[in-house]
Amino acid sequence: MSNHRVLIVDDDPSSLEAMRLVVHSLGHGADEATTAEIAEQHISRQRYDLVITDLMLPGESGMELLKRLRGLAVPPGVILVTGHATLDTAVSALKWGAVDYLAKPVDPGALKAAIRAQMAKAAAFELADADGLVAQSRTMKQVLERLSTASETDAPVLLYGEGGTGKELCAAWVHQRSARREGPFTTFHAGALPPDVVGSELFGSPGHPGRVEIAKGGTLFLDDLELLDAATQLELVRMLETGRFHRTGEQEDRVAETRLVAATSRDLATLSAAGTFREDLYYRLSVMQVLLPPLRDRREDIAPLAKRFIALFAAHYRKPGLTINDSAVTRLSRHAWPGNVRELRNAVEQAVILCQGLEITQDLLPQPAQTQADGPSVLRIPIGTAIKDVEREMIVRTLDANRGNKNRTARQLGISRRSLYNKLERYQIAAPPR
Repeated sequence: MSNHRVLIVDDDPSSLEAMRLVVHSLGHGADEATTAEIAEQHISRQRYDLVITDLMLPGESGMELLKRLRGLAVPPGVILVTGHATLDTAVSALKWGAVDYLAKPVDPGALKAAIRAQMAKAAAFELADADGLVAQSRTMKQVLERLSTASETDAPVLLYGEGGTGKELCAAWVHQRSARREGPFTTFHAGALPPDVVGSELFGSPGHPGRVEIAKGGTLFLDDLELLDAATQLELVRMLETGRFHRTGEQEDRVAETRLVAATSRDLATLSAAGTFREDLYYRLSVMQVLLPPLRDRREDIAPLAKRFIALFAAHYRKPGLTINDSAVTRLSRHAWPGNVRELRNAVEQAVILCQGLEITQDLLPQPAQTQADGPSVLRIPIGTAIKDVEREMIVRTLDANRGNKNRTARQLGISRRSLYNKLERYQIAAPPR
């Protein structure tokens, strides 16, 4: 069985059995209910990726159940089935968030297709929303728009971002929405290996394929890009320019049939100017650049992210109905989160584990998250912060304080309006609405 769970709701035993067989044939686990009220009892104890419900049920209808499910923190997909199909009912079901609407007797092939489609969405949700691609903030919405554009091409993508901002997650997001989504998604973290074996692990060695070949037909995510040695950088340039490479220690040319998404937390332009990173590789990878903002620059996402994590961990640790009070949410929203989304996720998991009641309070949060960040008029700069990051943070804070007024922002920063516009474009900063 897979990790996906399905709840089937129908008061007709033969229909219930037929749909259960279809679900099991796809490798998913299934629970059954004959009324909406019994279904809600199941849902209070177990998180489901999909609910398949009959429209006509004893007591509460399938449509009413659908509406209730939309209010959950992590709502499951819903397929509505009925022996009384009408256009109006179908439109209403889809309006309320049903992922599909099928007429009885349900065709097994159509049901299989609908289930497969929903499970693909569930996998994408787990990978995206659950791990950090919640986008309530203007900044993160812009990131998703740029990632969406990148997914429509086969060009290399270069992701910039601090640790914990979700670079691997974004790479997977692009892969899942690209023409290569049926192929493998392979990761390679250059910083996790000794420098002298990175090249052979990436490109392979005699008799042993590397990650480039393993990712054939799919996407290769290459992290810690700045740590590649000179020889590996050169071979990567060759692969991007010619579409060919050779395994370390071999001369035979091989065709590279993988799309590259690379990531770094360093300023490659600066490294290139210093001679520690190849300029031609930097330009090759800069076709599509995406800057992932730190969590402190997308504070509107903190509360929905925290609630998303609570729902996930509450299901994992079997603590249904767990919520968080307003003071704890406020405390989370004021924390600086130097570890970004990864730190927030860990903080929420700890709070869920420690919570003995039904509500997470601020005293359950890890100690660092109980300290408030500085107000908007103060900018703390950790030692070692790159100059570009300092400049970007100053621009964002000043622009927000001035409610998007660019003339006033430029004057306070001591630069011309044209210079400010250039920096806004360079750092992918959008002014807040005035």
